[in-house]
Amino acid sequence: MPHISAHLHRGPLSRQLVLAGTADDFQRSELARIMSSVPGVGTADWTDRLGGLPLFAEAGVAALLSFLVGALLAYLVELHRRHNAQWTW
Repeated sequence: MPHISAHLHRGPLSRQLVLAGTADDFQRSELARIMSSVPGVGTADWTDRLGGLPLFAEAGVAALLSFLVGALLAYLVELHRRHNAQWTW
């Protein structure tokens, strides 16, 4: 079946196989049954949507957000330091 794709779920311990593509009800049930019997696969399920954001893009977004949070915290610490520096006892 050329229009079917199978991907392992991102949770490595779940071993869930996600199938996507165009198939009728019989093909879906039989492919899920056959793929579930493959050694190392826990379950096989179908989805109608074709994947989400690639893992590389998710990692990039997470890195960018982490950088922005770190920059904001550094800015707040510097403001606090400058505010305390104006007081001379």
